[in-house]
Amino acid sequence: DKVFAHFTDDISVQDQEVREEYDRLVEEAKAGYADGTASFENDALSGGAIYYTPAGYRRVKHILIGFDTETSSKLSELYSAGDQAAYDAYLQEALAGIKSKAEDVRSKISADGSNFADLMSEYSEDPGATYYPNGYVVGQENSTYYEDFVTGVFALKNVGDVSELVSSPSGYHIIRLEEILEEGPAKYEDVQATISASLLETRKSDAFFELCETWRDEMKVKTYPEKYQVYLDNYYADLETSASQ
Repeated sequence: DKVFAHFTDDISVQDQEVREEYDRLVEEAKAGYADGTASFENDALSGGAIYYTPAGYRRVKHILIGFDTETSSKLSELYSAGDQAAYDAYLQEALAGIKSKAEDVRSKISADGSNFADLMSEYSEDPGATYYPNGYVVGQENSTYYEDFVTGVFALKNVGDVSELVSSPSGYHIIRLEEILEEGPAKYEDVQATISASLLETRKSDAFFELCETWRDEMKVKTYPEKYQVYLDNYYADLETSASQ
């Protein structure tokens, strides 16, 4: 690290380069979301920088009243078996079994929804809430979420609105609308530091790699790839022999 720093500390990037990279990333993201080669829902969940937000997305939180392990396993088995009629019948039976609990939780939510977060912490059975504390970004079209869940999300009119019970193969959802995302590019100042750091790291790494290549050439290092391959073959053969004993 000290050697790397010594030979790369004087490398920098210019503001114009950062701006040009920003423009490129915005256009790349916009095109990817438009042609389906990228998923805004996935990118939003990843926690990385977002350079462009397409139209038709909302951020929500939800309280999930789910099924027990046995019921979930049975649903998975029926789904995997391809028996749609049996799956649908069992899903409705399973939903009926947890409906009263879901209704009880929904009845506890205040008219203004101010206690939603507390109730979500207490009752929600969504394991993803730990990893996504800001909620989920859901698209109106081509969503990866259940259709009924998406319909429930987009039935909400205003930020802060809370849905009635919304069923899905995961159980019952009580959804609160957190944000209606605005279409358009990210603000330059919000991503400038991230882009600058990425460009700088790439430039330093490339420069140091070229320097190492120069050193290697100057030292006239001779390599023996065929001997190295023989070594690898023998090494893995010994591993297989040891594993079989």
